[in-house]
Amino acid sequence: MRRLFVFHATLVAILLLARRINSFGVQHQHATPTPRFTDNNRAIAGSQSIGLSITKASLGTEDDIGHTHHSWLRTATATSSYALVHQQITTALRHFNGERGLEALQSLAQLCQQRLPYQFKFASHNSDSLVRHVPSLLPKAVTQAIAERLDFMTLQGWWSTNPDSVDGLPSFHLNLISNGVPILSETNSYDGDNDDDFERNLRYLIHLVKPYIYEELLPLAQKLSKTSSLNVQDVFLRRYGDDVIDGQSRSGISAHYDVYSQLTAVCALDDSAATGMNGLYTTEVISQVDEPIMGKTSNHASLRRFFPLQCGDAVLHSWDVLHGVDVRGNQTRTSLIVWFSSNTEERPNDEAESPLQHLDAPWLLKGKDVDTSATTQFVLASALESLSITTTGDADAQGATPSYHAYGNKQRLNLQPCNLYFQSASKGNAFALTRLGSLCEEGDLPVSMLSELSLLLDQLQKLREDLHAAVESERSALHTNLAKRCWLEGAIRGNHLAQSALAGELMLEGIEQDDIPRRQLAATLFGLAAQQGDESAVDALQRVVKYEADRGGETDTAFVDVLRIANAACCSLP
Repeated sequence: MRRLFVFHATLVAILLLARRINSFGVQHQHATPTPRFTDNNRAIAGSQSIGLSITKASLGTEDDIGHTHHSWLRTATATSSYALVHQQITTALRHFNGERGLEALQSLAQLCQQRLPYQFKFASHNSDSLVRHVPSLLPKAVTQAIAERLDFMTLQGWWSTNPDSVDGLPSFHLNLISNGVPILSETNSYDGDNDDDFERNLRYLIHLVKPYIYEELLPLAQKLSKTSSLNVQDVFLRRYGDDVIDGQSRSGISAHYDVYSQLTAVCALDDSAATGMNGLYTTEVISQVDEPIMGKTSNHASLRRFFPLQCGDAVLHSWDVLHGVDVRGNQTRTSLIVWFSSNTEERPNDEAESPLQHLDAPWLLKGKDVDTSATTQFVLASALESLSITTTGDADAQGATPSYHAYGNKQRLNLQPCNLYFQSASKGNAFALTRLGSLCEEGDLPVSMLSELSLLLDQLQKLREDLHAAVESERSALHTNLAKRCWLEGAIRGNHLAQSALAGELMLEGIEQDDIPRRQLAATLFGLAAQQGDESAVDALQRVVKYEADRGGETDTAFVDVLRIANAACCSLP
């Protein structure tokens, strides 16, 4: 009876975890192949290298870290680092059926529940990306006037419920300016008989915010970006909370890049983010991992840092800052967003039908970053792949996408998406590795690249050959083994989509081959993804537990071991 109680408590805990943590998503990305033991997975973009980290000495060695997790957790919970996440994930996978692995899972679950504020004072020192705090952009009188109008418009159900480009859920936004032009022309009066209530209120909102955007924010954005041609592209409002319209809710938006905004400003219209524990977040990644190709990208939930913004405060950030929104505690959050862009550069004229003709983000193609930045390479590949599908209507066309010239660059650069993903992955980019795994599994990676990818993975696996051997199978095709190895590298770097994708493949193999350790490793990977809020992984972990219970009964060793893994992954819940 005790084990049966724990079983039900585990499932309840997993469901609570799914409700409490918003799952990640992507902007301008493709669906990855759905692992056959999960419901849905999507490729994800990006990272940001900002923040603090703890010393290597406080982590302990990889051999003893599983035994020392309680001591470092007490002293270092406020400074969860990429190195810490990497080591604990590695320990959880390497010792998935032992106490050390379970302790690592428990520690990661606790770290995922942290909500820590972003430290603006470190922004200019630890990152090449732009992040700038703009205190009191909007005065109190303006924010109050906006709030009053929005309360009325909310009662009327006037927030747009069109699907969001990141997650497909209702967006709850109001456009004020689009493509540099106000949605409605300005008039001297906001009470005219010829305007319906919606238009009258929208005109008034534009009237309220326009001076602060064009007279204060735009000059600052031009100065910080060192781009005199920077202009206001889009301005819109967003609402988060329970029962926004007709019972529909939105607790956040998953981590993404604003690919089509060179610089973005987000202004708080309430105090929901004042403490730095709610609302807009980025991720802090300082790679102190003792590996030459670990990279500086991770979207692990424990690395979120929330921007502390009082009502009227704003934050400016460049396109390459990974960010999302997560609102908890039954709060309502409303924000004003401004996208800046400079789309004045000359377009390439030798590839008339190329996706570059449709890519309104010339900043992705300028300078040496195309050759050297793993983040730029990944985001550019994602944008080109999306445009290839949009312009050709064929998701399979991406593999044959030709090379393109870069803006203002006489040297011909190979901008084929799969090559850009490969270049990014060679620098340790977790998201490029995850996407390459999906392309392998789908059979969309050119055959000529398979041997190159295998050599790259051989380099990456030097410190964990045992784990690569554990996920490979003699019964699997080459492209499937390569996919699993790519996902393993993404999983170790904290990517919940890679964790879930790899778990799905291993679980299927574990069932087909009656391989209990393989299923236990799959359960661990599902647990790693579930504790980050991946709802498909939450569901899959439930099915894994149920499968073992149905197969061997509640006293079966395999069921007990999987149950312990599920309990450890969700240990942080009350």
